Amino acid sequence: MKFIKKIITIVFILLMSVCVFSSSKMTVEDFKNELSSIKMESYTTFECEIEIEMDNKILSMTKMYKKGEKSRMEIKGDKNMGIGDIVIIQDTSGTYTKEGKNKWIKSNNMSLMGQYGMIDTKAMLEEMVKKERFEVEDYKNKIATIRYKEENYGTVSDIRVGIDMSKGRIIFQEIEMNNGFSRIIYEYGEQSGKMYIKELKIDTRTALGNKQMNIRIKNVKIDKKINDKIFKRE
Repeated sequence: MKFIKKIITIVFILLMSVCVFSSSKMTVEDFKNELSSIKMESYTTFECEIEIEMDNKILSMTKMYKKGEKSRMEIKGDKNMGIGDIVIIQDTSGTYTKEGKNKWIKSNNMSLMGQYGMIDTKAMLEEMVKKERFEVEDYKNKIATIRYKEENYGTVSDIRVGIDMSKGRIIFQEIEMNNGFSRIIYEYGEQSGKMYIKELKIDTRTALGNKQMNIRIKNVKIDKKINDKIFKRE
């Protein structure tokens, strides 16, 4: 299941980005109030393909479907690594994972689909406000830089996020970990007047070396019909 954890971590990382502006005071309460006033588009359905490229090599291609509280991801396996195709389905009863022809496995702790900023960036920003030691570091020209702590797989990271408060867009993210540093830049696309994240450009530097990763959101379909059968566990 290491492959699934990698994808989840990437997608979760997947989703924020960073700049530096001259300081101007903004309280946490002011930030919350301004965030709540941002009008964000809602999607009836969202469908796309997610392409992950590292050092100019395509690592995986994933299909994603979302309709209301139901989501499905289809991750292409790697035969060279002995990994079969993986399907992840999430609904109100929980998150279920299936590799190849194996049985479905339920995980009560995974909340994979909720992390996708291309689905609901505002909801993701609202979750950041709840993080440990959350603070507004800087605010100028409608750009807020926030900071908080995040724990993933036993490691605590210091995270800074730049946000365009006029549009509710995450601009950048910087993640400082015990063994390195990552910087993520967000690029956006638009379909039918609705915004979604088009690409994440990730630069990671550790003692083991440097890695460049691009996560591209392709073949996007917004508010198109999705048959409910796709969310059923066979």
